[in-house]
This record gives sequence, structure tokens and C-alpha cells, in this order.
Amino acid sequence: MAAATLAACEAGFAMYQAMLAAVDEGLGVCLHAFNAEAVKDVIKPPDNLIPIWVLLVGYPAEDPLTGGQRPREPLEETCFWGSFDKPIESDPKVVAYLEEKKMIQAKAPSPWRMQEVAALSRMFGLPE
Repeated sequence: MAAATLAACEAGFAMYQAMLAAVDEGLGVCLHAFNAEAVKDVIKPPDNLIPIWVLLVGYPAEDPLTGGQRPREPLEETCFWGSFDKPIESDPKVVAYLEEKKMIQAKAPSPWRMQEVAALSRMFGLPE
């Protein structure tokens, strides 16, 4: 069992490297775990291979900036110094620096987001 666990971890590391490389090339990625037995029925791998992950790779249908960062709880409610009675306070200078370095996305949704979702729905034949 330890070998299978190690193999799963190694596969995960490899998948994340593939994800980073794909994103660096401007591709969109989505990593999924799944029911291996169900997948074996479909892809019929040899007995010595165990499906662990599937990595979806392609060109994003939407602008990566339009989704924006989903609403988050305030830092003081989610991060603490050693115990829950010592919340970490947000530092406006640090926030400004991270925004300047584009390490914090704009808050969602962007003003044109609903128009983009409607266009994607039409493109994929889904109801708006």
C-alpha cells in the first residue's frame, strides 16, 4: 500500500508541474480525481496502470481576468497568530504592495462578467 500512496503523490507532483507549464504557455487547466474503476471501464488501461488523475488542458473560453476573485472573508476572521483569540490584522501597505505586483485579483464580478457568461452560454448551446 505504501508504494501505491507514493506513486499517487509522485503522479500529483508531475501533474502540478504539467499544470504550471501549461499555464505558463497561456493554456487553461483543470485537474480532476475520479473513480478509477469507472474510468478503467471506459479507457481500458493495461492491468499494471492505475488511472489516478485526469488533466484537462485547452484554451480558456473566457478572459481569465473577468471572473475576478470570489468574495473572501476578512483576514481577521480567517487567519490567526497561534490561537483563535489572536487574529492577524490586514496591513493596508501590504495589500497595496500585493495589488501593485498583481498578486491580488480585482474583486468579482467584473462589470462585463454577466455579458461574458451569456455569450459563453450561447456558444455552448446552454440557456442564458
